[in-house]
Amino acid sequence: STVGQMAGSIIHDFRTPMTGMALAIERLQKSEAMTPDQRNDLYNMVRVSIDRMNRMMQELLDFSRGEAKLNHSECNIEEFTSSVARSVDLDMQRKEIKFVAELAVKGTAWVDRDRLQRAIGNILSNAEDATPKGGEVLLTTSSDDGLLIFSIRDSGNGIPEEVRHRVFEPFVTYGKSRGTGLGLA
Repeated sequence: STVGQMAGSIIHDFRTPMTGMALAIERLQKSEAMTPDQRNDLYNMVRVSIDRMNRMMQELLDFSRGEAKLNHSECNIEEFTSSVARSVDLDMQRKEIKFVAELAVKGTAWVDRDRLQRAIGNILSNAEDATPKGGEVLLTTSSDDGLLIFSIRDSGNGIPEEVRHRVFEPFVTYGKSRGTGLGLA
């Protein structure tokens, strides 16, 4: 059961990099008036997404063998947050949602980069689902007494009080057209 839930979570998490790759490829196919730097950025987005998916598959294999562990490393916060923002920006543009990233924190932190990126990506995906066309999603970074804080706000309706206490449980979802209820879990 646990491996099944983990597999469901990994499959859910595959959607973010796959969506980014599909949008990058679509943009590459449709746009002839692109600079070499713009093309390289899109090719890099595809490569980074494939690398993320390979790491997720390895994580599932490790977990199924009882070898799951956090992979902490020093991470440049500004570069990390910019990368997360780039991974969702194309999809937000396509849905006509204004996406703003206010990156106030500079420096490094000791994190499991892949898992943190997936967690923030899942919350941004939820915000995107909850935000109507013409709405806004805001990602900010701040720090408080040595703690790194990521905040995400959207202009959607919010989560009803009766569901809030359960949103981190597997298979709990509310008001989403897509999703399994595994992203936050």
